[in-house]
Amino acid sequence: MRRGTVARVVLGAALRQHRMTGRSSTRLARAARRAGLTAAALSFVEQGLHPLDQGTLRGLLEVYGVHDPGERRALTHLLAAGEPARNPAGELAEADRADGAPIRDLGPGHIERLAGLEAHSTLTRAYTAALIPAPLRTRAYQAALASASARPLLGRRDSAAEADRPARPGQTALRQLLLDKAVLRRPVGGAHVMADQLEYLLHLSGRDLLTLRVLPLRYAPPTLGNALSVLTLPGHRDPLPLFESTFAVHYSHGTDAVRRAELLARAFHTAEPAGVSRHLVADARGALLTGTRRDPPHAPRIPPTTGAHRLLMNPAGEQARHRSDAGGGAMAATIPPVEHQGAAWCR
Repeated sequence: MRRGTVARVVLGAALRQHRMTGRSSTRLARAARRAGLTAAALSFVEQGLHPLDQGTLRGLLEVYGVHDPGERRALTHLLAAGEPARNPAGELAEADRADGAPIRDLGPGHIERLAGLEAHSTLTRAYTAALIPAPLRTRAYQAALASASARPLLGRRDSAAEADRPARPGQTALRQLLLDKAVLRRPVGGAHVMADQLEYLLHLSGRDLLTLRVLPLRYAPPTLGNALSVLTLPGHRDPLPLFESTFAVHYSHGTDAVRRAELLARAFHTAEPAGVSRHLVADARGALLTGTRRDPPHAPRIPPTTGAHRLLMNPAGEQARHRSDAGGGAMAATIPPVEHQGAAWCR
């Protein structure tokens, strides 16, 4: 996707979320009339297929009752981020001739905007080398992460994983999760908590709600970082790669987006087959329960995880703090809660 398209897609997802949720929940046609648009035009805006100007954005925010100054500034920033910078002569600035850095959505509500994109995607493909993505965590796994944190980031609730990712009634996105094998050797919350988490992933995989693949330790592409997600959205041919840092979501565009999507596709191609992957996860679960887990003598060092943070290499090659709290991960949470041995599973 081009830079402007990515900005419009994220902004459109935010507007759709505001229209469909909260006190101002309203139908598309009615919202369009109140904003002075046709229903078709508003539909295209919500899909990121139609340009939006400042006046129309302000009108829609008034219709939806969005009065928080911080969120309004964040959405205005997204609108501006989609516009190419030009020099006084009217020529494209050098940063826009090239792809430039990913678009950063770092204002209030950035996790909710990501959730809106996830809910609207037709395919969510994610890779992780450290922690299970938030929408796929059990409540015990999430609680273990929260209890290790000194304080919730950005004042968010520790148990907000489900609330931040609304379900998509009547639709179920295809989800593909690629686990670095190192994840299976990280017993977050202790052996039993991690064993239950792995059983939940197997349960989803067995119900065809999740395609689960394991990446061998011998294949550890550093260019993937600790986490990467790629969304496929209706109406758009090109996928949208993204990753999260502590206070922002970073959306790739241009050739950088193509490169990241190809890297993830190549990693999936290199991963163990689905059947073998399920056996690896099941074996790891069994080893945790029986206390027979053995680490190989030359296991690669896993970046330490403390609290609601973990290390991530940003696009500049620098170490950045990556959130792994309730907002972590980029997968649609449309999975129903499951009861197992008296304990409720988290999505």
